Amino acid sequence: RQFLEDRLPAMVEEAERQNGKLTLVMIDLDHFKKVNDTFGHAAGDVALQRASKTIVEAIRRRDPAVRMGGEELAAFLPSTPLIEGYHVAERIRRSIEDLSFEDCHPGLKITASMGLSEKRPGEPLEAWINRADEALYAAKRQGRNRVFVDDRR
Repeated sequence: RQFLEDRLPAMVEEAERQNGKLTLVMIDLDHFKKVNDTFGHAAGDVALQRASKTIVEAIRRRDPAVRMGGEELAAFLPSTPLIEGYHVAERIRRSIEDLSFEDCHPGLKITASMGLSEKRPGEPLEAWINRADEALYAAKRQGRNRVFVDDRR
């Protein structure tokens, strides 16, 4: 939350000043409650840590990744148009799906659903984030373990 208050407004201002693109990837680990209920909260913590590391490794060093709450994460991709953001999100999705937990929790597998939106010039931050969140929920409604793009103009 501190990132959203302290750094995100400056990032948006910079992108708008340079007429640059800024894409948001909202990420939710699918059926995470079931992970905790089946394997325990320690396994859930490991799953969240490994998924977070996977996200950080899939994006550029300058791209912030944050925990929005619970098992919901976000990656902010400056200078990234929506189509490129989609390819980043797909890379993240596949990497999370391929994670192995055999070393600590055999049988545990996780997947993630993702929603993307590109910041519109002058659009309030909350509206931009809500569009990505709506896209995330569309991905869940369509069966999870997928990326859904908000491409409304």
